[in-house]
Amino acid sequence: MPTPRALIVLLLVLPLAVTAACRRSRSARPVAESTSPSPDGQPTQPPPVAAPPLLVEHFDGAGALQAWQEVDGRVDGSGTGNGATSTITLVDGAVRLEGAAETNRWRSLERTVALGGATWFRMAARMKTDGLVPDGVHRPMCYLYARFTDAGGQRVGEVVATRNLLGTTPWTPVARRYPVPAGAAHLTVGLFLSLPGRAWFDDVEVAVAAAPAWHEATEGHYRYHWLDGDEIPDHKRRFNSESYRLTAEFLGLDPATGPEVGYFKYPDRAIKEELMGDPGNAFALTDGTMHTIFASDRHEIVHLLARAWGDPPALVAEGLAVHMSGGWQGQSVVAYAKAIPDRDWIALGDLIDSAAFRARPDLVTYAIAAAFIEWTLAQPDGKTRLRALYGKLANRAPAADNRRALEDILGAKVEDLDSQLRAWLRAR
Repeated sequence: MPTPRALIVLLLVLPLAVTAACRRSRSARPVAESTSPSPDGQPTQPPPVAAPPLLVEHFDGAGALQAWQEVDGRVDGSGTGNGATSTITLVDGAVRLEGAAETNRWRSLERTVALGGATWFRMAARMKTDGLVPDGVHRPMCYLYARFTDAGGQRVGEVVATRNLLGTTPWTPVARRYPVPAGAAHLTVGLFLSLPGRAWFDDVEVAVAAAPAWHEATEGHYRYHWLDGDEIPDHKRRFNSESYRLTAEFLGLDPATGPEVGYFKYPDRAIKEELMGDPGNAFALTDGTMHTIFASDRHEIVHLLARAWGDPPALVAEGLAVHMSGGWQGQSVVAYAKAIPDRDWIALGDLIDSAAFRARPDLVTYAIAAAFIEWTLAQPDGKTRLRALYGKLANRAPAADNRRALEDILGAKVEDLDSQLRAWLRAR
């Protein structure tokens, strides 16, 4: 068992994989061609008998927590510094983790099982949240995680987590399927919360799982990956190649010498979330891979290639990706953004921070971001200014720094820029 300090380090690194990537949310859909076929045909052989789960916990009965252990998950500056500790309680057949504004010591609940030689595993649970607002929280986290140790108790591999579930949500299934690190003999599953509010966990299960049977093919700049019955048709591949060319040319890159893209196609969001941890439609990682439920996807190609310009906050990055995709929700960007009611409009100043951007309704934020990019491009030297925004604003920089950089590049206060954008939309 690692020390509390070691566990603190483990849990701190988990959000970085998400924040380092560009995400398409669950409700967002590209205007370009897309499809999500289901597998064809039936198996010719009966499915194998599944091995018994390694762990099943429904948290029923007063003694349900006896096999679990509370451990320090993180100590940081999220609270007021008075040492208040989060609580873990058995409530109505579920575990509730709870913290307050003054909490700065966050506890997790863990249980360890033997892997028995498994090479892949799947962990799943149901989660419910209440009032988990990330604003002002150092590292807001709420998820199910797994870590691994060898036969001697030494940590091996990386910590694996389900999606980070924030806000107020109903009971929601979460799952991850992942390879077992070499040398791992035991898996420790944990339930974790590190921001004010409440989270419930129930029906935790850990089981041996099969590795995904990826098919692969290379065409042009793409190395395609797909699962049985979900092959990417030729006309979709042609669309992707054209998207690569158009995006590279817009960015001033040579399409002939551009980087290879790993294109992972998933049959649906549930399988995508289980295999790579993100519940959205599509996701581009910093390793040059994109993960999508669509057989053709220009939006994520823009994210990957535009890294040659920089790594700006979501307002700029998502805005450019939607603009390059040709529209939003079946309409032109201008038509969609112009139709946003005044009560639903979100000021540019409230969207500069990426976390704040992601926390707002994506059907609105993505449209406003794309309208902002199109308005910028319509200004004198618009593309030069856009490239400056992409290069000088930084996704991980404080919102105040990005606000100053944006105002310097565009020559006006953010509030005035927001007014100019709305006036421009009304005149179109």
